[in-house]
Amino acid sequence: MQDTGVHNGAFGADKFGLKNLKGVNWNFGAPQLYEHSLHNGEAVLSADGALCADTGVFTGRSPKDKFTVRDGLTDKNMWWAGNQSITSEQFATLYADFLEHAEGMTLFAQDLYGGADPTHRIKTRVFTELAWHSLFIRTLLIRPDASELRASAPTRNVTACARRTWSRSISPARSS
Repeated sequence: MQDTGVHNGAFGADKFGLKNLKGVNWNFGAPQLYEHSLHNGEAVLSADGALCADTGVFTGRSPKDKFTVRDGLTDKNMWWAGNQSITSEQFATLYADFLEHAEGMTLFAQDLYGGADPTHRIKTRVFTELAWHSLFIRTLLIRPDASELRASAPTRNVTACARRTWSRSISPARSS
Protein backbone atom coordinates (compact mmCIF):
# COMPACT_ATOMS: atom_id res chain seq x y z
CA MET A 1 0.00 0.00 0.00
CA GLN A 2 1.23 3.47 -0.84
CA ASP A 3 0.93 5.99 2.00
CA THR A 4 1.29 9.62 0.95
CA GLY A 5 1.25 12.51 3.38
CA VAL A 6 1.73 12.95 7.11
CA HIS A 7 0.09 10.76 9.75
CA ASN A 8 0.80 8.65 12.81
CA GLY A 9 2.02 5.36 11.33
CA ALA A 10 1.00 3.53 14.52
CA PHE A 11 -2.62 4.43 13.68
CA GLY A 12 -2.87 3.50 10.03
CA ALA A 13 -5.93 2.56 8.03
CA ASP A 14 -5.63 -1.03 9.25
CA LYS A 15 -6.56 0.10 12.78
CA PHE A 16 -10.02 0.83 11.39
CA GLY A 17 -10.35 -2.46 9.55
CA LEU A 18 -9.36 -1.17 6.13
CA LYS A 19 -7.29 -3.79 4.31
CA ASN A 20 -5.80 -4.34 0.87
CA LEU A 21 -5.99 -0.66 -0.02
CA LYS A 22 -4.10 0.60 -3.03
CA GLY A 23 -3.13 3.66 -1.01
CA VAL A 24 -4.08 6.41 1.42
CA ASN A 25 -3.55 10.13 0.88
CA TRP A 26 -3.09 11.40 4.44
CA ASN A 27 -4.03 14.92 5.52
CA PHE A 28 -3.68 16.55 2.13
CA GLY A 29 -4.16 20.30 2.09
CA ALA A 30 -6.55 22.25 -0.11
CA PRO A 31 -4.18 22.63 -3.11
CA GLN A 32 -3.52 18.87 -3.29
CA LEU A 33 -7.21 18.04 -2.86
CA TYR A 34 -8.16 20.52 -5.60
CA GLU A 35 -5.64 18.86 -7.92
CA HIS A 36 -6.95 15.36 -7.20
CA SER A 37 -10.58 16.48 -7.56
CA LEU A 38 -9.88 18.01 -10.95
CA HIS A 39 -7.60 15.21 -12.19
CA ASN A 40 -10.10 12.51 -11.15
CA GLY A 41 -13.04 14.29 -12.80
CA GLU A 42 -14.85 14.79 -9.48
CA ALA A 43 -15.21 18.54 -9.92
CA VAL A 44 -14.52 21.49 -12.22
CA LEU A 45 -13.39 25.04 -11.62
CA SER A 46 -15.89 27.85 -11.99
CA ALA A 47 -14.97 30.95 -13.96
CA ASP A 48 -14.00 32.55 -10.63
CA GLY A 49 -11.83 29.62 -9.50
CA ALA A 50 -14.22 27.93 -7.07
CA LEU A 51 -14.28 24.14 -7.04
CA CYS A 52 -17.69 22.92 -8.25
CA ALA A 53 -18.85 19.34 -7.73
CA ASP A 54 -22.08 17.85 -8.99
CA THR A 55 -23.67 15.97 -6.09
CA GLY A 56 -26.16 14.22 -8.34
CA VAL A 57 -29.77 13.59 -7.39
CA PHE A 58 -29.01 13.42 -3.65
CA THR A 59 -28.43 17.04 -2.71
CA GLY A 60 -28.55 18.52 0.75
CA ARG A 61 -29.30 16.63 3.91
CA SER A 62 -30.97 13.25 3.99
CA PRO A 63 -32.22 13.10 7.59
CA LYS A 64 -33.98 9.81 6.96
CA ASP A 65 -30.62 8.27 6.07
CA LYS A 66 -29.11 8.87 9.52
CA PHE A 67 -29.06 5.97 11.94
CA THR A 68 -27.61 5.38 15.39
CA VAL A 69 -26.79 1.95 16.77
CA ARG A 70 -29.23 1.22 19.54
CA ASP A 71 -27.40 -0.67 22.25
CA GLY A 72 -26.77 -0.58 25.99
CA LEU A 73 -24.78 2.65 25.69
CA THR A 74 -27.22 4.62 23.53
CA ASP A 75 -30.61 3.17 24.49
CA LYS A 76 -31.12 5.33 27.58
CA ASN A 77 -28.86 8.23 26.57
CA MET A 78 -30.14 9.02 23.09
CA TRP A 79 -33.16 11.15 22.36
CA TRP A 80 -34.95 8.76 19.98
CA ALA A 81 -37.89 10.97 18.93
CA GLY A 82 -37.19 11.80 15.31
CA ASN A 83 -34.05 9.65 15.27
CA GLN A 84 -33.75 6.22 13.74
CA SER A 85 -31.98 3.22 15.12
CA ILE A 86 -30.21 0.16 13.74
CA THR A 87 -28.96 -2.88 15.58
CA SER A 88 -25.31 -3.66 16.21
CA GLU A 89 -25.70 -6.52 13.75
CA GLN A 90 -27.02 -4.21 11.01
CA PHE A 91 -24.12 -1.83 11.59
CA ALA A 92 -21.60 -4.69 11.47
CA THR A 93 -23.05 -5.83 8.13
CA LEU A 94 -22.91 -2.31 6.66
CA TYR A 95 -19.38 -1.74 7.92
CA ALA A 96 -18.14 -5.08 6.58
CA ASP A 97 -19.69 -4.20 3.21
CA PHE A 98 -17.93 -0.82 3.25
CA LEU A 99 -14.59 -2.42 4.12
CA GLU A 100 -14.97 -4.88 1.26
CA HIS A 101 -15.97 -2.07 -1.13
CA ALA A 102 -12.86 -0.06 -0.14
CA GLU A 103 -10.41 -2.85 -0.96
CA GLY A 104 -8.14 -1.92 -3.85
CA MET A 105 -8.98 1.80 -3.60
CA THR A 106 -6.90 4.82 -2.84
CA LEU A 107 -8.66 6.73 -0.07
CA PHE A 108 -8.23 10.18 1.38
CA ALA A 109 -7.84 10.52 5.15
CA GLN A 110 -8.05 13.59 7.37
CA ASP A 111 -7.16 13.72 11.08
CA LEU A 112 -9.35 16.43 12.57
CA TYR A 113 -10.92 17.64 15.80
CA GLY A 114 -14.56 17.91 16.71
CA GLY A 115 -14.91 20.70 19.28
CA ALA A 116 -12.77 23.76 19.89
CA ASP A 117 -12.15 23.23 23.61
CA PRO A 118 -9.02 21.05 23.95
CA THR A 119 -10.46 19.47 27.08
CA HIS A 120 -13.50 18.12 25.26
CA ARG A 121 -12.40 17.84 21.64
CA ILE A 122 -12.86 14.54 19.84
CA LYS A 123 -9.94 13.33 17.74
CA THR A 124 -11.54 12.08 14.54
CA ARG A 125 -10.20 10.40 11.42
CA VAL A 126 -12.31 10.76 8.29
CA PHE A 127 -11.78 8.44 5.30
CA THR A 128 -13.32 9.44 1.97
CA GLU A 129 -13.39 8.01 -1.52
CA LEU A 130 -13.48 11.42 -3.15
CA ALA A 131 -10.92 14.20 -2.81
CA TRP A 132 -13.55 16.93 -2.70
CA HIS A 133 -15.27 15.17 0.21
CA SER A 134 -11.96 15.31 2.06
CA LEU A 135 -11.73 19.01 1.25
CA PHE A 136 -15.30 19.52 2.48
CA ILE A 137 -14.76 17.83 5.85
CA ARG A 138 -11.70 20.03 6.42
CA THR A 139 -14.07 23.02 6.48
CA LEU A 140 -16.46 21.40 8.97
CA LEU A 141 -14.02 20.20 11.60
CA ILE A 142 -10.90 21.73 13.12
CA ARG A 143 -7.54 21.02 11.52
CA PRO A 144 -4.70 20.32 13.94
CA ASP A 145 -1.34 21.98 13.54
CA ALA A 146 0.94 20.06 11.17
CA SER A 147 3.22 19.29 14.14
CA GLU A 148 0.38 17.35 15.82
CA LEU A 149 -0.32 14.99 12.90
CA ARG A 150 2.55 12.54 13.49
CA ALA A 151 1.28 11.88 17.02
CA SER A 152 -2.45 12.03 16.29
CA ALA A 153 -4.31 9.06 17.76
CA PRO A 154 -7.94 9.33 16.65
CA THR A 155 -10.67 8.03 18.93
CA ARG A 156 -13.44 8.24 16.32
CA ASN A 157 -13.67 7.20 12.71
CA VAL A 158 -15.96 8.51 9.99
CA THR A 159 -16.10 6.75 6.63
CA ALA A 160 -17.70 8.26 3.55
CA CYS A 161 -18.37 5.83 0.76
CA ALA A 162 -20.06 8.04 -1.82
CA ARG A 163 -19.89 5.72 -4.80
CA ARG A 164 -21.32 2.69 -3.02
CA THR A 165 -24.93 1.82 -3.74
CA TRP A 166 -26.30 0.10 -0.68
CA SER A 167 -28.61 -2.85 -1.05
CA ARG A 168 -31.89 -2.44 0.80
CA SER A 169 -31.35 -5.96 2.12
CA ILE A 170 -28.39 -4.75 4.20
CA SER A 171 -29.28 -1.09 4.70
CA PRO A 172 -32.29 0.50 6.36
CA ALA A 173 -31.49 3.78 4.56
CA ARG A 174 -34.09 5.26 2.22
CA SER A 175 -32.57 8.40 0.69
CA SER A 176 -35.04 11.25 0.59
